Amino acid sequence: MKTASCVVGLLLTGAAYAQPVPPMQSLMEQLRQSEQAVTNARLQPENKGRLFGTLQTYGNVLSFAGDAEGAMAALDEGRKAAGVPVAGSAVEVAALTDVHAEDAIRAIVAAARDKRAVLLNQSRFVDMQVIFPDYGHQHGRPAWLIGLAGRTASPVPATLLPATGRRLVLAYDKAHGADALAVDAVLVQAGQPAPSLMLPPGEMRLETQE
Repeated sequence: MKTASCVVGLLLTGAAYAQPVPPMQSLMEQLRQSEQAVTNARLQPENKGRLFGTLQTYGNVLSFAGDAEGAMAALDEGRKAAGVPVAGSAVEVAALTDVHAEDAIRAIVAAARDKRAVLLNQSRFVDMQVIFPDYGHQHGRPAWLIGLAGRTASPVPATLLPATGRRLVLAYDKAHGADALAVDAVLVQAGQPAPSLMLPPGEMRLETQE
């Protein structure tokens, strides 16, 4: 079980470098910090645990900033840099003696195709995980936010779009307190199509972070 031991050791090392997801109100600063951490980690590619952990953190922050594609790219880069093997099918998973749990999950999802998959009792992970098929994108965001979560696409007002650089736009429910978390957030770039906010019912207030 040499391969499995190496993978588990690498994951534990990556977890040591990964940081918890920050509160929504500090996302822009956390995004800058995580980008710098990834840049620094890339200068020492031999330290795979550090690179893996920093890319995991970066992916988490991007996901909370509404950049799903950027988040997946960062997480995939982390797996590639760490050398974590990915099995391509359920048959291949069954044939492997040293397999990482996430590889088995990926194979199950690939086999399910357009069906929902519910995984129970994942050893060392979580009690239950529900995985949905790829619903595609609408308005620059994952389409399941509309079809499953019941959100409504709301374009970012032109007055909030940056003339240069990038800006984080956050939506808060006015019925919630001043210290509430944002109900959604998107990262917008100057000169690029802006993804829409995906909002639940209610009256919203918008804030930005530079």
